[in-house]
Amino acid sequence: MIKHCWAQAAASFVIATGIESGLFKYMAQNTGPKKVNQPSKALCFNHDVLSCMTRYLGSMGYLKETGTDEYEPTNFAKSLSLPIIAGGYTCM
Repeated sequence: MIKHCWAQAAASFVIATGIESGLFKYMAQNTGPKKVNQPSKALCFNHDVLSCMTRYLGSMGYLKETGTDEYEPTNFAKSLSLPIIAGGYTCM
């Protein structure tokens, strides 16, 4: 967490946005790879913004890219669906 907050400010912002929007809960509850349009529709999230966010999270290793605009959560991403872990990111 310290790495995200101090050394990777962009990662902290994208993680906090994913927590607040419910992205990580959606990815953890619905197992398997997801096309970006699936959580975009389910969460009423702008497709282009979510596409950029998931691409960034994939490049940082927080999501696993399984295809073009298709991602699967890592164990870290799944842990962000838990309130006790996610709660530390939104207060930064």
